[in-house]
Amino acid sequence: MGVKQSFFETHISIFNKNLPVLEIGTGKGKEAKYLADLGFQVTTIDPNSNINDSRITEINQKFEAIENNILPVGNVIAFFSLHFIDKIEVNHKLDFLIEKVPISSVHMFIDFLPQPPLYPNGNEKKFFFTDETINDLYSNWTVLVDKIEDMKTYNGEFQASRFLVLQKYANI
Repeated sequence: MGVKQSFFETHISIFNKNLPVLEIGTGKGKEAKYLADLGFQVTTIDPNSNINDSRITEINQKFEAIENNILPVGNVIAFFSLHFIDKIEVNHKLDFLIEKVPISSVHMFIDFLPQPPLYPNGNEKKFFFTDETINDLYSNWTVLVDKIEDMKTYNGEFQASRFLVLQKYANI
């Protein structure tokens, strides 16, 4: 079992089963299918996915192009997908989801940090989970997991990645 899958399966028990799960950047749908097997109501967002599972609602669009009113609010997962998107767009969407979700919602993320080898110039316009971003977006959430670990990239190099699990514990 890989690092990503192990992290996901270890922490999925924290998710509130009474809330839907939104998966951003679904890929082949492995996590979405696993969540559906566990009885979660799952919606995926990925312009290139084709899961073909009647238990899963697929939105084949880019995350930043979707109207907020059709996004399910509850638990969220995004693995290695948000760094592809413009920082302003991601902040806008996450602000909406964070504001609307009920207490006990969980957001789980794994994504690269803005550093070499993938990001030698920092890519200032792309979204990354920096300490500042987490503090700005998730100021009233409990950070359950926050660790940095090297992950092998698509080109075989290693890139520092942030593993996050956050839970909403109060309304502002």
